[in-house]
Amino acid sequence: MKRLLPLSIILLLSLQGFSQFYSDPTAFHKLNEGDSAKHFIQFNAYQSIQTNGISNGLFNSAYSGAITEDAKSNALQRVKETNLMGSEIDLSLNYKIRLKKFTLTAGLQYFDISSSKFSEDLFKLYLNGNAQFEGQTANLAPLNQKRFGYQKLSLGLEKEIKGKNLFLGGSLSLIRAFNYTDIDITKGEFYTAPDGEYLTLDMEGEMLTTSASEEDGSRKNHSFQRFRGLGASLQLYGQKQFGKNSLTFQVKDLGFVSYQQLDYRNFDTTITFEGAELGYPFNFDGFDTEKLEGSMYDAIAEKESGRKKKIWMPTTLQVEYERMLRPDKLSMTAGVRYTFINGYRPRIWARAHFYLPLNFEVAPVLAWGGLGDTDFGLKIGKQLGRNVFLSTELFFLENLIVPNATKGQGGQVGLTAMF
Repeated sequence: MKRLLPLSIILLLSLQGFSQFYSDPTAFHKLNEGDSAKHFIQFNAYQSIQTNGISNGLFNSAYSGAITEDAKSNALQRVKETNLMGSEIDLSLNYKIRLKKFTLTAGLQYFDISSSKFSEDLFKLYLNGNAQFEGQTANLAPLNQKRFGYQKLSLGLEKEIKGKNLFLGGSLSLIRAFNYTDIDITKGEFYTAPDGEYLTLDMEGEMLTTSASEEDGSRKNHSFQRFRGLGASLQLYGQKQFGKNSLTFQVKDLGFVSYQQLDYRNFDTTITFEGAELGYPFNFDGFDTEKLEGSMYDAIAEKESGRKKKIWMPTTLQVEYERMLRPDKLSMTAGVRYTFINGYRPRIWARAHFYLPLNFEVAPVLAWGGLGDTDFGLKIGKQLGRNVFLSTELFFLENLIVPNATKGQGGQVGLTAMF
């Protein structure tokens, strides 16, 4: 009986989280090799949080319903002078049909990515309010935040160049954007007078966000149901085989979104709040967060609505090398990934793929960079019958062992069928 595992699970949409794109088209290509299947369908769900300064203990405490004092204390011991944090949500459904001379591809995707850079003082202010800064000035800068949210419809072609061990593919996508935020605060000095007699905020910077129209009702409706901008993007990928070696490249989301209704604020002001209370003016428990947030923005800077702007998407570049050490038993991969979003550092990784009996794959990975630090992950793949494949991965496994000393968390699950 033919052993399908090396043909499928080896690069079965390996969906390697921070290592690879969440829907790896070159893995689809390897899934095609040596099999008579004509149609391929794949679903993937991915979520992650990366940070270099906030411990998992704080996130875990927040998920439980309330942030404990122990979690706050531990987080404050590990926060950096300048911190990075980002999140990603990726839901995708892809289909491929293999024709005589090429393969036709189609896909739907929901994607939401954000990145932030913020100061230690801002983090302290958010956790414990301004009483700790009585008679002092908290430095809120630098504060940079970007967020892109969009849906994507893609159509593409793939081609294997026989005799050259070369595979090439690409797709064009229509982008329907529903969220955009760009905040850049270059100066933010927040002074708390003794006994909370007054607060003074001296701020310089800019903010550009998708608009909340009157019919939306609130900022909550900055969701995927609301149409905010239209754009297009290109994805290119390919793979070259060299005996037991292969080199893969990918370019994702090379494109733009044209927004028609953006709110712009220019912060260049000093404002004083009289009669403030010491404690938790930035701890929103018990407050109407939307009203508080909106009133503060309006007090600091007048809103200019209706701005139009073309925004370049957060393009990602990736290169990966694979070496088959023992056919059907073991392979190694190493790669580097870079996303053009503020604060992102090149993310590098090394991964071992162990192909086990009963059509299992186990693949540990060691990675560093992006918006986080070093992390360890583990992927498990399983072939279910002849034509169905399941892949799941947990990132930042160290979070399960020492949450208060580690940063970042996430996971993914993918399901592929061919017929």
